[in-house]
Amino acid sequence: MKAYLTHHFNKSMQVNASILKIVCLFWLIAKIISINAWLTNRLFPVVPPFEVLANVPSIVHKLLFYASCLCLSVILFFKVKRSFIIVLLVLELTSCMLDIIRWQPWEYQYIFILLAFLFCKNTKAFYTSLLFILSSLYIFSGLHKFNGGFLHYVWERILLHGYFGFSYTFIKAAKLHYAGVLLAFIETACGVALLLMKDKKWPLALLAFMHVFVLFALGPLGIDYNSVIWPWNLAMIIVLYNVQVNSQYLKGAALIPKIFKISLLLFWCILPIANFAGYWDSFLSSSLYSGNSWNATICISNTSTTKVLQEYYIKYDRFAICNGDTGISMHNWAITELNVVPYSEIWYFKKFIKAWDKKYPDASVKFIVSPYPYKVHTEIR
Repeated sequence: MKAYLTHHFNKSMQVNASILKIVCLFWLIAKIISINAWLTNRLFPVVPPFEVLANVPSIVHKLLFYASCLCLSVILFFKVKRSFIIVLLVLELTSCMLDIIRWQPWEYQYIFILLAFLFCKNTKAFYTSLLFILSSLYIFSGLHKFNGGFLHYVWERILLHGYFGFSYTFIKAAKLHYAGVLLAFIETACGVALLLMKDKKWPLALLAFMHVFVLFALGPLGIDYNSVIWPWNLAMIIVLYNVQVNSQYLKGAALIPKIFKISLLLFWCILPIANFAGYWDSFLSSSLYSGNSWNATICISNTSTTKVLQEYYIKYDRFAICNGDTGISMHNWAITELNVVPYSEIWYFKKFIKAWDKKYPDASVKFIVSPYPYKVHTEIR
């Protein structure tokens, strides 16, 4: 009996490890692509969540990054051991506590997959936890797209105009604007179907196709934008396929440890719902390419003190945010230098201002934030 249980446990670990190795591969690629976000020798200020962490030496950031990459490589190429998973988890959480911009949606998801591996020793419990995370991801990602920002910025500007090359005149004449709502509906419906449908083949296939489309649209064959999400989309395609292949393990809700079950419900259900009332952050609520995030602009009245940042200056102030002064879009700056998008929350912007003042003390600037449709500009300090 003991031999049987040991064999069963080892087999479960091997099945679970296949998903983990996929995650670690594309996690490693994403971290290398966004290396500047994990180090401190950069122009974009480092913004920790707590002031006491503001003076952590650069060498600590560097050691955490390279130790994490090494740990990911070990998990990827060697037999998966719980000790390495725990070390990786500690490294990632510590690194994220040193700079808020590292709180990317893909980082958040990967950390929870690590936790699922640690808590769920049974394969059915692991795959059911993974299914819940995926379902929540697509449900809330779809719900966040039911807004004008998604239709205008993502659907029209990025996809119809940027990728397909349609003119805005044609888009208006063909009445394509509201057709984007269909994408939001399909993504939300697929997320619900993952939870409720017995045969999950079609929602898994549709979601995999969606990721393929995103890769073509945003990848090097498309508009070549935000390359850090390319590995995440590839990872999701393979993970979705893996879930379909191992669909026999998707009925293990009762086997999920209680503490982890509560954590899943809290962080992937209750708190994302709270986000719609403004009580939880969008990045931690699967708000992916929703188009309605806050935009922050740094308006510089005397550019002689910020010459080092001139490659990030806005060439055309479309919304007249800086009223003739030189501006820097925080979003474009982060994408260009760090290859990640900035954390789009007012509380983060206020912490960013303090970090900016320390890094560029002689710069005379104003910090302007704008919600979609970016017609109302508010200065914050």
